[in-house]
Amino acid sequence: MQIWYNQIGMMARHEKFLLDAGFVPEHVETQKSVIYILESEFRIVYCNAYWDEFARANGGERVQRDEVRGTCVLDVTPEELKSFYRDAYRQVQRGHADWEHDFECSSAEDYRLFHMRAVGLGAGHVLVENSLRVEKEHGEDRIGVSASSDRYVSKDGVVTMCMHCRRTKRVAEFPEKLSEIGDIVWDWVPAFVEDSPAVVSHGLCRMCYPLFFQ
Repeated sequence: MQIWYNQIGMMARHEKFLLDAGFVPEHVETQKSVIYILESEFRIVYCNAYWDEFARANGGERVQRDEVRGTCVLDVTPEELKSFYRDAYRQVQRGHADWEHDFECSSAEDYRLFHMRAVGLGAGHVLVENSLRVEKEHGEDRIGVSASSDRYVSKDGVVTMCMHCRRTKRVAEFPEKLSEIGDIVWDWVPAFVEDSPAVVSHGLCRMCYPLFFQ
């Protein structure tokens, strides 16, 4: 795998890096992991073919690679996590070590853990690869509950979901019980994962917060 990272890195040092699929080695284009390249201001300048395959399989038909090229990846990053990812990409751009991070992207049926690796290519460009590390059925810690509007929809009509694990926060008026550290309960609601509510606010539940901010 390191071989093709190095090949792209050599191109970045010798090209203006106006990337399209024709500039990228064929074996990068056909990797079965989501690969994209960011330029110095974090705009997406390349996505491999598997980007489209993954998007179609997960309801992302509107975010095919031809549509997202030129988009700043931070513009589609939840507000609470922008500084986390911006700082990581900047460190890679400045020639520090490769950066790695695990994140969850589960479906309603399966738990899926992905591994992100960011590699500096020179000229301010960063290659990001997201590869599937774990896929399995949800365990006993994620026994699904029904999507009760009384339990999860606020008075303003907003549903709050964890941007990492996609659990749903019970509204303050309907906690039923508090967790052992006094937080409102976050439940696994498969219906909201399968079909996102009309109005969603994103946060981080007490279990996922330490993965980003501690």
